[in-house]
Amino acid sequence: MASQRAKQGESAAGANPEKDNLPEERLVQVLDQVVQGVLNAPPPTAAGVPQAIMETLCLAHPRYKDWAEFRAKKAEEKQLQEELELKNKTEKLGAPGGPRRTMKDKALEKAKELGQLSSPRDEEDQE
Repeated sequence: MASQRAKQGESAAGANPEKDNLPEERLVQVLDQVVQGVLNAPPPTAAGVPQAIMETLCLAHPRYKDWAEFRAKKAEEKQLQEELELKNKTEKLGAPGGPRRTMKDKALEKAKELGQLSSPRDEEDQE
């Protein structure tokens, strides 16, 4: 390649430095995307880092973007289902007769017992 430049009258020093840096700049951009992707959704273990990198790269590529988004939605769905199951278990353990009552619910019931709070039906009946 240097011999072709010498034949054309160009030296290696006279080459366009911006053209020479384009691949490096692109590599820096891609690596920055990978790092940001892994930092935004860190894997639970070190063994999951290669998969997280691959998912980030797939999200950046137009051919694989749809599948990567689909896998992300499936993972989010699985996480939400696990949270829901955990929440249901804690509610069942909270009270033997049903879901656990919150402080707000207890305060509302106490106010109703004392007659300080009327229900919306009572207000409709008075009108």
